[in-house]
Amino acid sequence: MKDTSQDVRTGRATVRSPDTKEPRANNKAVVRKKKRHAKPLPPTEIYALSIEQFCRAHNFSVAAFYVLKKRGLTPPEMVLGGKHLISIEAAAEWRKRRTEATKQESEAASA
Repeated sequence: MKDTSQDVRTGRATVRSPDTKEPRANNKAVVRKKKRHAKPLPPTEIYALSIEQFCRAHNFSVAAFYVLKKRGLTPPEMVLGGKHLISIEAAAEWRKRRTEATKQESEAASA
């Protein structure tokens, strides 16, 4: 025996099957729409690094960064809203300068 009632929202007769107790509208199964999840955003390019990200990318500690900063051996920083950032270009230039300095130090030590 089927249980019949009226849907409050649509005013249609709904029929419930006694074994499943699933609502049916006009003897058709109620189709539930799948939830659509937001598509993931494509990866964006990174233009600046925080000091922590810079240190992680160059495999040294934040404490070592501040030791180098006292010696004037860190890349220039920009401050945005109180956050200190290092641009990708500044990091690349810093790597180039540090590589050249290391070459000069090793040449001076061997001479």
